[in-house]
Amino acid sequence: MGVPLKRAMLGLWAGLFLVGQASAQCALCKQALESGGNDGLIEGFQWSVLLLLGAPLLLIGGIGSRLYFTWRATQR
Repeated sequence: MGVPLKRAMLGLWAGLFLVGQASAQCALCKQALESGGNDGLIEGFQWSVLLLLGAPLLLIGGIGSRLYFTWRATQR
C-alpha cells in the first residue's frame, strides 16, 4: 500500500469515528436533550442516525472495494 492510500484510509477511519459526535446535532436529538428526557430515547436517536449514515457508506465502500480489486487483478 502506498503512502497516499494509507493516508486516505486513515482519514476515512477518523471520519467514521467522528460521525458519532455529529449525530447529536439533529433536531430531534437536540429537542430530547433539552427536555431532559429519557436517556434511552437519546441513545436510541444517536444509534439510529449512526445506522442510517453507516449503511450507505458500507454499501458504497463494498462496491468500490470490489471494483478496485477487480480492476487491480486485471492489471496483473
